[in-house]
Amino acid sequence: FFFQAEDGIRDQPRSRGLGDVYKRQLLIWSSCVVMSTTTAQQQQVVVKGQKKWVSCVAFSPDGKNVAATNAEGRLWTVEASTGKLVWERRDMATIPIVVAWSHHGRLVAMGGWNGIISLRVAKTGKVISHWTGHKENITSIVFSADDRFLATGSGDDTAKVWSVRGGEALLAMEQGDEYDMTGVAFSPDSNRLATGDGENRVKIWDTRTGDETRVMEGHTEAVAAVAWSADGNCIVSGAWDDSLKIWNAETGELARTLRGHTDDITALALSAKGDRLVSASDDKTLKVWNLRTGALLRTLKGHTATVISVAISPNGDRVVSGSKGELKFWDLK
Repeated sequence: FFFQAEDGIRDQPRSRGLGDVYKRQLLIWSSCVVMSTTTAQQQQVVVKGQKKWVSCVAFSPDGKNVAATNAEGRLWTVEASTGKLVWERRDMATIPIVVAWSHHGRLVAMGGWNGIISLRVAKTGKVISHWTGHKENITSIVFSADDRFLATGSGDDTAKVWSVRGGEALLAMEQGDEYDMTGVAFSPDSNRLATGDGENRVKIWDTRTGDETRVMEGHTEAVAAVAWSADGNCIVSGAWDDSLKIWNAETGELARTLRGHTDDITALALSAKGDRLVSASDDKTLKVWNLRTGALLRTLKGHTATVISVAISPNGDRVVSGSKGELKFWDLK
């Protein structure tokens, strides 16, 4: 399924500041037209509107809906099967650019360009609360497996762990340098947090104390995204050195490096079953990998600009990706 917008802003030049990735933002829905086509690679639904960059996407836990954000205060959800708009909101208080859906399905959390977090009712988009604490843009956001906590990474060089019920920051983890925290991922038991940063590193932190417990080095350029496998055994990182790395979550040792993209890795997602990894890139493609063996299973082509966001459906059968003015849904079955 493919969602495409009308002609709009031109491509912005690539920058080596990780926060600038989030300036290449997404689609505003208005006067939409829906069309359906079928190709050998995927069935498509096209929705046309104004053209912006799709900065972040997230599936609902039942796989029926997808939430998306942009940097002009727009956020919305669509039906994953039809592309029909479910709800749309404008929030200039947060200027949302990243989004996460809670595991129980009732909440969506959105992180903003101005460092504000917005907690909303997933069914309607109604605001529950706004949280403040970061000094710069939110680069990543994720719920813990039990939905008690929310983690955020920011351009202010910190990651924070928040109480979902109380809305207060429980921990702040500081890098001690001037590089963005570009990705955050909870361990399955929520006792640890993995972060990626603009100094090419992956770190593990103890979420009970805030202590840094491991530093994994091996990337030669900024780490754009991290994810923790559902079984807790490995952490995956994607970087601007065009590579993906799989790390042993207990020892911090590098288990495998995956190469195949010809430009920066911008985003990645792991399946709930722990068998598939999907990566997005500046080379305008997505790649599907066997997480256990490292084998490249499939390359998904069709975007005409950088792919900057990706998510896998809970059952692992579908992928949604965001690029310049478009969302695409891919069938992996």
